Amino acid sequence: MANRLGLLITSVAVLAASGCSDNSEPAISAVEEAVPGYLERLYAPGMAVAVIRDGELVWAEGFGLTGVEADSAPVTHRTVFEFASLSKPVFAAIAAGQAQEGVYDLDEPLGPAADFPRIADPEAFTSVTPRMILSHGTTLPNWADEAGGPLEFSGTPGSRFRYSGEAYGLLQSMLERRTRASLEALLEPLAAEAGMTDAHYAAGEAGAAEPVMAVNRDGSVRPRRDAAEGHAAASLTASVFDYGRFVAWLLDDEQDDLRETLFTPTRPVAWDAFGREGEMPEGVEIDWGLGWGLYREDGRRIAFHWGDNGAFKSFVAIDIDRRDAIVYAANGWDGLCVAVPLAEPVVGDVGTITDWLNYSRIDSGSPVCPDRE
Repeated sequence: MANRLGLLITSVAVLAASGCSDNSEPAISAVEEAVPGYLERLYAPGMAVAVIRDGELVWAEGFGLTGVEADSAPVTHRTVFEFASLSKPVFAAIAAGQAQEGVYDLDEPLGPAADFPRIADPEAFTSVTPRMILSHGTTLPNWADEAGGPLEFSGTPGSRFRYSGEAYGLLQSMLERRTRASLEALLEPLAAEAGMTDAHYAAGEAGAAEPVMAVNRDGSVRPRRDAAEGHAAASLTASVFDYGRFVAWLLDDEQDDLRETLFTPTRPVAWDAFGREGEMPEGVEIDWGLGWGLYREDGRRIAFHWGDNGAFKSFVAIDIDRRDAIVYAANGWDGLCVAVPLAEPVVGDVGTITDWLNYSRIDSGSPVCPDRE
């Protein structure tokens, strides 16, 4: 069932252009063998996975189909998916890089409220900073009740974690004004340096990519959306090959300062941040850095993020100290329920992370796995 147009890379040569897997790497073999079985149980017709070892992108492969029809094109390592909220870590790298270059300061006020007419409380807005936005501390909603509607704070800015895509849009707007460049243009230098050729925040080159259909929870099918205007929080389209290149670039020694900025715990989170009942497990710490969730337990440090645009799902997890990582994307509403078994061979157990996010896990007793509990 797997489309074996795999890609295996080392620092010295491309070891496979098609039809090859690295059986000498048990973790990769475990992932490669497991995915076809998962696809038989999921609504997702296809999936693509990439693995990073010691900071190097070593493998990427596509499985299944880009649509529900039997004659749909196979998924490859270059198939372009919606990456949903995995847009945020890329934008955080862009934003932190602009700060390093002196374009702005991460701890300065975002700007006069007059520049952001959707803000309902201009006085409270004066304390909002880029660092607060990137670590989800503004207390603004994830999305407004109505598109383009007013944005109201649910608490004092900086007082607590509240996940907010809208806040990322505010920082995007400020950066576009400061640099006089669109989000797509701001992505270009990073993409060129990382070797990303399939990644876009806005339509254009993305519109020429092979179409991908995804399955909604009600069984209906929709195409990949290539946004006319990019949004920092949610509109990135990319292949797992490109996102793997981004992660490998971020883990390179030349990005030590940037990683320190992004992976420094900035804002603690509550166990019920996404509706999970109970308390944080003993010995576990989950914080937010800039653009990344940060999980710590028994000396392990995992940076993570998930993407959920309904029918398109994605996930990335990085073992910060070992510099190992996995990223995958799926075109079905239940695609996140396999995050735990897919990640475990590469970065170890991420079950507490998906529990905190309130996503269910696939298990041998269920013919399919539900999305949210």
